[in-house]
Amino acid sequence: SQLDNTTFITQWNWNFGDGSNSVLQNPVHTFSAAGSKTVKLTAIASNGCSSPEITKSINIAYLNVMTINDTTILPNTAIRLKTAWQSNTTGSINFNWTPVTGLSDPTVSGPMASIQNDMTYIVRAATSEGCVANDTVNLKIFKGSGVFVPTGFTPNNDGKNDVLRPVYFDITKIHFFRIYNRWGQLVFSSTKPGEGW
Repeated sequence: SQLDNTTFITQWNWNFGDGSNSVLQNPVHTFSAAGSKTVKLTAIASNGCSSPEITKSINIAYLNVMTINDTTILPNTAIRLKTAWQSNTTGSINFNWTPVTGLSDPTVSGPMASIQNDMTYIVRAATSEGCVANDTVNLKIFKGSGVFVPTGFTPNNDGKNDVLRPVYFDITKIHFFRIYNRWGQLVFSSTKPGEGW
């Protein structure tokens, strides 16, 4: 604060401790990382006098939010949209899910969702200090699985249909895919989806 009425401050010198500076009286600065920061300020008066350096330690808050992975569900079957978060704040965290369609409560960290059609939900978390974080989850309605196997293939190395392999729809694991010759002898076996003969 100024101690006399004959001089006035002509320059402010802020050092934010991260390589950034400002000469504004009331600067706004965004730190690229959270944690403890040391901010320094000096001022120069109209008579050329410089103030002593003022040092202030501040804590920059952070918030990360993560919800469940994208998943496939049955229509009208409830699933909990669990949400985890990390933050260095001590205040409360508020949640807001959009859209609200099919949700039990769009203002809690883990609402139940029951939908009939594919849906993309966004969760927005905000701390009382003003930190905001978002995450997205895509829910896909299971419409049935299937295995489609071509009735023929042309193993002539022309790059077209050279390999006989099944196409799996909404199947992530197979126990086996086997090919037998006309005499019942096993000629190929695999447990890896996408592998063919």
